[in-house]
Amino acid sequence: MQSTAYPLSQESGAAWLATVPVPVFGAALGLTGLSVLAQIHPRLVLFPALAHGNLLLGVAALAASVVLHLLRLVRHRAAFKRDLQNAAIAPFFGQPGIALLLLAEALHGSAHALAGFAFYAASLSIVAASLWWIYRMTAARLALASVSPSWLVPPIGCWYIAVLAPGFQLAWLAFPALLCGALAAVFSIFMLALRLSKGPALPGPARPALAIFFALPALILLWATAQAQEAAWLARCLYWLNAANYVAGALIFCLLLRRRFVISWWAFGMPLSATSIALTLAGTAHFSQASMLADATAASSIAITAILSVSGMAAAWRHMKQA
Repeated sequence: MQSTAYPLSQESGAAWLATVPVPVFGAALGLTGLSVLAQIHPRLVLFPALAHGNLLLGVAALAASVVLHLLRLVRHRAAFKRDLQNAAIAPFFGQPGIALLLLAEALHGSAHALAGFAFYAASLSIVAASLWWIYRMTAARLALASVSPSWLVPPIGCWYIAVLAPGFQLAWLAFPALLCGALAAVFSIFMLALRLSKGPALPGPARPALAIFFALPALILLWATAQAQEAAWLARCLYWLNAANYVAGALIFCLLLRRRFVISWWAFGMPLSATSIALTLAGTAHFSQASMLADATAASSIAITAILSVSGMAAAWRHMKQA
């Protein structure tokens, strides 16, 4: 998932800046996602510093990531354009929109006007990034070599819009966002399955990014839970699917710890926090109380985000020194 290390001889500026990977936005998603979890989990709400601290860190990470890529655009334009035109990388430019949706959800109860602005900005960003993905995907003629886990980002953005839209008095937007997300999800999962079965094989650093998938069933569980009794049966079924997904994701993450950190590890951050959020809300709505499972996944998400944060900062420092 990392950007190609482009030749720097004809580009001014720090060498490390040219090779900043596009999915560096994953840190903002992971930190802000944990803040949302800390605001809704009945035990974590007793520690408001956890929610506020991660929200501030998430906003800082998002701002820093945006600034880095703006500097890349100015000082290493060719490198930036190659990422933007690469169908395997371009969908990651939709991550800032998802980060803004997380920010909108985190601020909804305390700063509704600011949350509304974040929601509108996020929706526009996700629509633009999704249209660009479709354009680059068709330009690449659906070559399997261009298929990557980044193709799961557009449906995640659409489904998250569907989940949040009613809270911003935009209930009419939920169905088209849900439908677009479903079409994009089915297509992307099919293409990924095709590449994984027929090749070419995903590069080693890209494989952890497959964990992005865990966000999809989590968002559908959140949507089903919000429908109350109309979709109670679906929510109960999805509850156990998401529980299994979380256990699988956490075990895979533990196995990764034996290797050297790469930016794609952040794919475990927001998706697993989103799964914990869904399990917490669905457990309260359909099983009368937040379960021990929700408590365990919340504690695990805190640990995973902490490990990712420390490992990510260490890797960023090494990246700058080596370049």
